[in-house]
Amino acid sequence: MDSLRESLPEEKEEYAAFLTSHRNDLQPAGALRRLLVEEIALAYIRLRRVHAAEMRSFEPRTITSKSWEHGRGHYEHTYKTEGFTMDHFPDKTAGLRRSARQRMV
Repeated sequence: MDSLRESLPEEKEEYAAFLTSHRNDLQPAGALRRLLVEEIALAYIRLRRVHAAEMRSFEPRTITSKSWEHGRGHYEHTYKTEGFTMDHFPDKTAGLRRSARQRMV
């Protein structure tokens, strides 16, 4: 099922190398096991894409959007995002610590 490689043109070489490496390592016997190795390789490539997109979301960037409004016509709106910082992720354990102290009283 090498046609999976065709669905990933920008990562074609990486996918092929990963798939070949895992076929050699796992030596799948039978169609189902070969399919599972291919799915592992495909999932790995997709997960790398998600990780790369996630990391880009942490970076500040400038975005320009084009819109149309009645009476205003076509216009562009440009704004800058700050990106995410650790301040966007409050300490999830803070509430647990407070409730544990309250239980101790």
